[in-house]
Amino acid sequence: MPRALAVLWELVRSDLPPAVRRATVDQFDIVLGLRLAEWKAEVEAVPPDVAALLAQREAARAAKHWPLADELRDALKQLGWRVEDGANGQRATRCGSGT
Repeated sequence: MPRALAVLWELVRSDLPPAVRRATVDQFDIVLGLRLAEWKAEVEAVPPDVAALLAQREAARAAKHWPLADELRDALKQLGWRVEDGANGQRATRCGSGT
């Protein structure tokens, strides 16, 4: 089972087209019985104060004001939110209180 999950993870991270990855994962799931199609990720609503800091950080990054963006990231971390930057902008996830 661990090896099957490792192969599944490689598939998910591969460069295959999304539709091919999804169809293949669905076929894996028939065998593995993980019921992945039933899984729904829980998305926590971002509180207004956190949303305001995220907006300020986005503006700082757009203006290439990196020290301010870093300060805002630290402030968000103190509030228990982790910020990840990607091609589609920033993404905030709850990481526990002050970690």
